[in-house]
Amino acid sequence: MKRHLLSINELAALWPEKTATAIRIMVSRNILREATWLDKISARAQGLPWGDRGGGRGGKRPFISIIDPRIPEDIRHKYLVAYAAPDGDRAPGLLPALSGISFGSGDGHAVPAINPPGSVEVPEKAKEEARAKADLVAAWRGYRDGNRREHRLGEVDGEFEAAYNSGHLLPALFLKLGRVSLKSLYRWAEKLGDTLDLTLLIPAWHYGKGEPGLTNEEKTIFADCLLQPNRLSIGEATRIVKAVLRQRGILSPSSPMTFRRWAERFKAKNGHVWTLLRDGEKALKDTQIFSIKRDASRLEVGQVLVADGHRLNFQVKNPSTGKPCRPTLVSYLDWASGDQAGFDIMLEENTQVIASALRNAIIRLGKLPEYALQDNGKAFRAKFFTSTEDLQEAGLCGLYGRLNITPLFATPYNARAKVIERFFKEFAKFERLLLSFTGTSILDKPAWLMRNERFHRQLHSPELPTIGQTAEMVRTWIEAYWEEQDHPHIKGKTIGEVFNEGRGPGVDPAALDDLMLSHEVKTIGPNGIRFLGADYYDDALVGLRERAIIKYSITDLATVRVYDLEGRSLCTAKRFDSVHPLAAQLGSAKDLSEVRHLQNKQKSLTKATIRIARETRTLISEQKKALPWADIVEAAPRIPDQLDKAHIELLPHEERIPAAAVKPARLTTAQAPTSRDQAPSRPARFGQAIDRYKFIIEHGAEPEDEPFIEAFKKSDTYRQLKEHLDAKERKYAAFRAEHSTTEGGYSR
Repeated sequence: MKRHLLSINELAALWPEKTATAIRIMVSRNILREATWLDKISARAQGLPWGDRGGGRGGKRPFISIIDPRIPEDIRHKYLVAYAAPDGDRAPGLLPALSGISFGSGDGHAVPAINPPGSVEVPEKAKEEARAKADLVAAWRGYRDGNRREHRLGEVDGEFEAAYNSGHLLPALFLKLGRVSLKSLYRWAEKLGDTLDLTLLIPAWHYGKGEPGLTNEEKTIFADCLLQPNRLSIGEATRIVKAVLRQRGILSPSSPMTFRRWAERFKAKNGHVWTLLRDGEKALKDTQIFSIKRDASRLEVGQVLVADGHRLNFQVKNPSTGKPCRPTLVSYLDWASGDQAGFDIMLEENTQVIASALRNAIIRLGKLPEYALQDNGKAFRAKFFTSTEDLQEAGLCGLYGRLNITPLFATPYNARAKVIERFFKEFAKFERLLLSFTGTSILDKPAWLMRNERFHRQLHSPELPTIGQTAEMVRTWIEAYWEEQDHPHIKGKTIGEVFNEGRGPGVDPAALDDLMLSHEVKTIGPNGIRFLGADYYDDALVGLRERAIIKYSITDLATVRVYDLEGRSLCTAKRFDSVHPLAAQLGSAKDLSEVRHLQNKQKSLTKATIRIARETRTLISEQKKALPWADIVEAAPRIPDQLDKAHIELLPHEERIPAAAVKPARLTTAQAPTSRDQAPSRPARFGQAIDRYKFIIEHGAEPEDEPFIEAFKKSDTYRQLKEHLDAKERKYAAFRAEHSTTEGGYSR
């Protein structure tokens, strides 16, 4: 255990103003009262220095306690650093207060007082009370002087006390001071004497003392325990201080209530330091630093939209799996009116749901906003919104750039910069109305989500709403509750009224679909496109077996828009529902009508397909006869066989290509067009290499085709053609001989 007794020489070494002789005289005159006389054996047992010389009073020497009130605070602090600090380094991970390295003691100074001496201001209430006391003393003295000749002073004082305490005499002073005894009057008169100094009557027991009287050692360790991010309670920190000082052999005279008063006073007068050291910088900004007030009335409706995402605190039905899930609500709030301009719901917060929410906000607002302030999350910071590169180089440009909207991003972890947080706080009231409510935090979970709550779990059987139903409920709550709230800046009007007054003339929703609808790549099948467990079909998809892009809104899945991979619109496919299996026998008239309608559509599509097939075969035959087979077979003898195997369809004569888009092809002498023929148009792109090679053979090569021809001759396809040519040379020779005399054919 660390000692708290010092020899005279040790104390003199710490106290430069006093010599050892002076300290010895102070002990002999009982100025230093906390002195203990010990013999040599007892001193050595406690680890106190005795020295080689004998002496002392009766074989004993004085040892002074460091807690003696005559020893200055700075000397006591030097003692803590020099003698009371524990030996060795503290254990890893231990609080500094438990190892002697205490808060504020690294530079040799203890924790300063909360208020320096002389800085305590007397409250006005105390000053008024002192004035009332002086007036009461003056009235009492005047009453005594006026009645001392006729009555005894004791009787006069009794009459004055009774009259005053009844409330009839000096009622204004009675309201301020209440009942007053004669002893109090004597004491106040004695303090005043012949002066009129009102400060003498200020209650000194309550004002002017400053902070509670902890010793410097207690204050240092106590502050070190409290001002830590571990956030020890005041009671626990008090017990630690007591235990540490007891282990070091230092007395701790202060009571737990004194510790608590010191902590509460420090927290009240240094709340910013308390919050920063215990809760962090974010809590400091949110609770201690002032907020900049922004006047939203200076904005116009629709000028600035504020966006953020919110994970719903209730469960809905997943459209893909049917299982419970908590989707994300992304909302755009109009800053000027405080109303929700538009929102969308999706399973995860990403650029698609953000774009769809912005689309809904613009449609409802009726005009394009100038600025969009949103969260600093990954989804809002995506390149889909902020790219300024050229469309040809990047493949897409920023969505805000297309719409001439300036994006603004809030500072991370700064909720005060987003006014939409107030809406989400109110939105929690709507979430509690649903049976599938899951709580706003871990501590706010309903009983059916707690462990071992079988009773509530058995009672809880809510029917989960779909995303479409959820969107409709949110829309209803906004119209019926949120928009009916009073506007915070414009008195006499509601949020909905301010928003409706500032709406624009309207925008074309079709112009926003290509930019903002969510999209996925799907494969077209016989029943159209399969998406979210349902089929979407349109007659324009008949015969297409390729991949296509669908664009949709998760809140409206009745239709999807279908585009090819190059972005050209194909159709708007409708949801294709199942029909009754026995509509004629067990179904209703509506079921039977739906089945017959679909059967008639099947027959009409079949007939149309047969007609198109016949026309195609006719066109193929005519086109095949017109081909320059001599040049084709001479250049690539396997071309006819390849065409038959690949079933390549030639372009029909009805398809017209604008003359400005057609580049005249270079033709050989044998293929030079006559006055009646026109140079065929060159396609913008070819499906396969064999198609391009076929076109070159038929219409001649361009300068840019030379690298392609060289590369094609090195390919496996050309190598296989050449190897197969040797095996079937006889067959091609017979083919040439057979067609040499055919009308419309060729001759060598």
